[in-house]
Amino acid sequence: GCLTRCYHIKDGMKHGEEVVYYEDIQKPKLSIQWYEGKIQGHVKTWYRNGTMESQREMANNGKHGILLAWYR
Repeated sequence: GCLTRCYHIKDGMKHGEEVVYYEDIQKPKLSIQWYEGKIQGHVKTWYRNGTMESQREMANNGKHGILLAWYR
């Protein structure tokens, strides 16, 4: 198999960076920052060719701050 997702668990909750990969090309598709089981920080997405698609700021599992998006 191929690596499809990578994240860390601390005290039974996600903590740190979670990365989801495209299965067929093994490049990052999504990156989420977790803090004690809650989404906290930047969430980033990439197109299949590796260029950034979007970046948003999150706090306590909700949208908070700036959202940036780029055309392919």
